Amino acid sequence: MGQNILVVEDDVALREYTALLLVADGHTVSQLGDADNLANVVRREEADLILLDFHLPGIDGLMALRQLRSKLLTLPVIVMTSDTNPQVILQCFRAGADDFIGKPFDEVYLSLIVGRTLDRVSNSLKNYIFRLMKYARHTNDCEQDKSKECICGLQETIWEATKATRSIRDV
Repeated sequence: MGQNILVVEDDVALREYTALLLVADGHTVSQLGDADNLANVVRREEADLILLDFHLPGIDGLMALRQLRSKLLTLPVIVMTSDTNPQVILQCFRAGADDFIGKPFDEVYLSLIVGRTLDRVSNSLKNYIFRLMKYARHTNDCEQDKSKECICGLQETIWEATKATRSIRDV
């Protein structure tokens, strides 16, 4: 089943080509030519993944990625750039990128990176759901002290699942 992918790329031809490749893989694609209001767009739209160009007019991809992460928007981001300097790649990962793809890229490689990133996020969420299932019968009988959180571990698991859910659908 396809996912909703947001492509942020200032080169119109490359942006449309990328969108066509993703649509051919069964995804729904939205497009932006800059990242100036990316956090607001992500909150309005239901993107499952962002393909983000590193070099953009106005706010560059690295700054946009940092803004997303500072606002606790944790959906997966794949950074695209023709600058394959190891320092650039390291900056991207330190800022919170989930993966990196060098330009130009071929359609098979793009499909592989997008699929791998979406699978990784999906598997992470599934793991949290399985961990929550053991608390499905959690009741008020749980030994709680009003001054402490639930000692069975439910609160910590809910917190982790909430973070994982945000990576699929941000608030």
